Amino acid sequence: MKKFLSLFFATILFFDCFFIAFSVSPRVSVPVMTVNVRTDGAYGYTDYTFVDENGNNLELLDGSFVPSGGTANRPSVSLFSSRASTAIPSSFDAREAECVTPVKYQGNSGNCWAFATMSMLESDAILNGMDDIDTADYSEAHFSWFTSKSLTSNVADPTYGDGRDEESPFYAGGNWLIAAGSLARWTGAAENVDYPFSPVNLSLMGNYDESCRYDRGSGVIIKSAEELTDMNDAKQWIMDHGSATLAFYFEDIYYQSETFAYFYNGNNTLNHEITVIGWNDSFSSENFVQGYQPPGNGAWLCKNSWSTQWGDGGYFWISYYDTSIEQFAGISAQPAGNFYRNYTYNGAGWESYIGHTGSAKISNVFTAKENELLTAVSTYTMLPGHEINVSIYKNLPSGYTNPTQGNLVYTYSTALERAGYHTIDLETEILLESGTIFSVVIEFATDSSFYIPLEANTEQGMNAYSSNACESYVYLPYYNDGWYDAMVYGFNNVFVQAFTRCDHVYENRTTNATCDTDGLRINECIQCGKVSQEVIPALGHSFSEWSVYVHDFETDREISTRKCAHCGLEESRSIFYAKNVIMLDDFLEMIWERFIFILEKIFG
Repeated sequence: MKKFLSLFFATILFFDCFFIAFSVSPRVSVPVMTVNVRTDGAYGYTDYTFVDENGNNLELLDGSFVPSGGTANRPSVSLFSSRASTAIPSSFDAREAECVTPVKYQGNSGNCWAFATMSMLESDAILNGMDDIDTADYSEAHFSWFTSKSLTSNVADPTYGDGRDEESPFYAGGNWLIAAGSLARWTGAAENVDYPFSPVNLSLMGNYDESCRYDRGSGVIIKSAEELTDMNDAKQWIMDHGSATLAFYFEDIYYQSETFAYFYNGNNTLNHEITVIGWNDSFSSENFVQGYQPPGNGAWLCKNSWSTQWGDGGYFWISYYDTSIEQFAGISAQPAGNFYRNYTYNGAGWESYIGHTGSAKISNVFTAKENELLTAVSTYTMLPGHEINVSIYKNLPSGYTNPTQGNLVYTYSTALERAGYHTIDLETEILLESGTIFSVVIEFATDSSFYIPLEANTEQGMNAYSSNACESYVYLPYYNDGWYDAMVYGFNNVFVQAFTRCDHVYENRTTNATCDTDGLRINECIQCGKVSQEVIPALGHSFSEWSVYVHDFETDREISTRKCAHCGLEESRSIFYAKNVIMLDDFLEMIWERFIFILEKIFG
């Protein structure tokens, strides 16, 4: 009977919880999802090819850079050709700004994308005062391993169940979008000295402990990863951030080793990713391989990851007119100290999206782990020119069924010019008490058609996804009215993150200074462990005046003493005798002090 009652109540509890999580209108119409196909390049690049439900390729995050009058099959994109804030010079070399770190060697790995990513972060950190040229050296080994082994074994990690698990991460390809997804999760950037890259023997790397996954020892994290859709836009980015990246098709036959120049005029699949550090509009078309010369002058100055023994010390030029150039993008950095905690459910980059017409909203709901200050959020956009409205809700009830059932405490609007990953800083810090259930709602405000990136709802591509009820929500009026749990739609989590600073609660410890040694006043936050310390200078001895000389019969000397008021240290000095003969200076000093002593006694 007891077993029956236990089973009965357990069944009721199960269906009650199920109803709370899924008590939405049953008239959900699940829209068709689109997926991407990937192709691994010979040198490590992984290409994104987006297709719609009819199998048609879509030009999302995939702009061409061939100038007007070139030989590309597609027209060049020039959405922001007039947005440059400064005059664009005809040539530029970021090495002159001393922000380009040394050329590295990827060996026979497939990690060109990781080398390009770390190089971009290093240059941006140097150029914008977060690091310097002598110390900026970030680990490609750590980044490659944990990006390709993003399927964490830590069940307490909110991204558990999300990710990819490559058998051989150092042979795995990637691209700037995969890199952005991994960095957004705070996988890296770690210091190269802690996880050195071994290009000759890849087996010397990897198998890092799970506790190393979120090592950000470099002191920088991702700020944004943005597609650059116009030549002037790309040039302006390079001047502002020190570098960008592009993917292209490489084959030796098209490379002129004497002038370090490359031009390809075909449509083969992308297979390599490099770092772009400059350009020269006058780079002659005659510098390229005879018979494979571009129709005009101009080339990008590129930093490769094939060691200093290749090219011009590791650098080369690629023609503006190269028809394989795509995925031109920039990744920017910000200090890791800007934030304390990253609230996210996204363990890997996205492989799917949904088309929508008119404004739509996505949201994630989180629970504050401690007293913290919400200072920024992030999301993706797949096309340029998005108007974004951010809303923050606090104190959602325990049985919430949509993310707006709490108190609306903040709204903010901004325009995101480029497609890609964006960190959006809030103008006001929002206090989150420990245990507070809060939501971040992102509205894509538009009257036209656009695309919303989502985690896949089927087993596809390389990534695995999982999610729980009451985490992610979608509001897609083109399909259905009202908010729906993403799992009801058949999606996994949406791409919304929240970043906090710690609302510090300090514990003070003081080591007092002594006369000889400095003291230390330490303030340590009991929540995040942040430590600030203040040196208390050594006090130094505070001696009294020397006493009058007094004869010491035991040593047959005249002794004078003084004592430190702080530590009680006592010092003495004496007038020495040698065979009852006193030096004249010492004798006169002794007589004078005794004369003064007698006068003070007589006259007070």
